[in-house]
Amino acid sequence: MILFRLCILVCLAILTSNSMAEETIRQKQEVTVNGEKEEWLLKWTGPVKPVCASSNLSTAITCPCIGFAYGEQGQLSLERLRSGTRIESMNLSTLFGDSDNPADIGNAALRLRTRNENDPFDEIDDPDSRRKFDTAVQLRPLADVLEVQDFARDGMKSTFLLQVGNLPCGKRAMMLIGVSKLVPHLHAFTTIAHPERPLVLQAHEWMTILKTDGPVTVTDWTCGDHGSENEIEKIIIAHQGTFEIKSNAYSCQKDGSRGPLLKSEKQ
Repeated sequence: MILFRLCILVCLAILTSNSMAEETIRQKQEVTVNGEKEEWLLKWTGPVKPVCASSNLSTAITCPCIGFAYGEQGQLSLERLRSGTRIESMNLSTLFGDSDNPADIGNAALRLRTRNENDPFDEIDDPDSRRKFDTAVQLRPLADVLEVQDFARDGMKSTFLLQVGNLPCGKRAMMLIGVSKLVPHLHAFTTIAHPERPLVLQAHEWMTILKTDGPVTVTDWTCGDHGSENEIEKIIIAHQGTFEIKSNAYSCQKDGSRGPLLKSEKQ
């Protein structure tokens, strides 16, 4: 009986500890959804620790850290508040599981302060120079993560790009998160052909969608990039929160130019 009571007390302590996990608001953003004002909160729950940190320059400059340096990692969620009341929450950490990123397994990673092109590539041995550099990094503004735009092309600025990883080398892999008129709850956007998985595009591809009306044609992978023998082209149609993508693979000629079309498939 005593052992049973001890087990109950331990379980209650664990539950209490979990329910009281510290929350840290990473960023707030006002968003208008169907004419109504909302506040979106990007939140860490539980411990937050550095990733691709300025204190570890030899790691921060590596390919998996591009776009994440100088960053932090932990359990990440997105909340929607309307008139101060939470109406929805989305776990974002699960979106990082299948990508090449610097976070620990199960964690999300976000850039905290931007790495500059003139920052050192090697560790700083001199203590005074080290302190000056650390102070300069800490004075940089927080990186803007909740940068909402109308990527869904439905007339609402209610979506933002979330970097979930990198492709070789330093090609930032981004998912589109938010709500649309078609799907008015928080979600990672997919394509019509593959609604079962989030759509991942490179950063420059998403920005081309944002800036261009009508169908978009982008080069996803060029001949010779990391030894590639194929060139990949994507034709993207974004309309009212839906995405259609056709991926064309071409052979590469000996001179590195694009050759004949090998295959075409819906992504």
